[in-house]
Amino acid sequence: MAAFAGEEAITAELVDGPVGDLNLMTRRGAWRHRLAPLRLHGRQDVENDAEVMLLWCQAGASIECRLANGEKRLLEIGQGLLLESLPGPLALHAQQPALLYLAWLWRETNGS
Repeated sequence: MAAFAGEEAITAELVDGPVGDLNLMTRRGAWRHRLAPLRLHGRQDVENDAEVMLLWCQAGASIECRLANGEKRLLEIGQGLLLESLPGPLALHAQQPALLYLAWLWRETNGS
């Protein structure tokens, strides 16, 4: 995973098979974000303290997501779930190994 400013020139060389590419871009001064991979096999709880949260199932098994309000969602490979203004704990479960990307986004207040 690489983090860089959007105006930077980036080059890469493919060394072993296909890759998945997930880009998260936010406007500086308006939003800040954090992106993290999560290798999941079994259950793990994750806290959502962001205004917007994105879950992206990249590879492996499907992932069951139980939201703080009790609602269940199932993510298959290549599917995402966008949560807006839904703070609280998320219970994630994968019966087989899976790769999930989690992104948290917060609006910048700039003192206003």
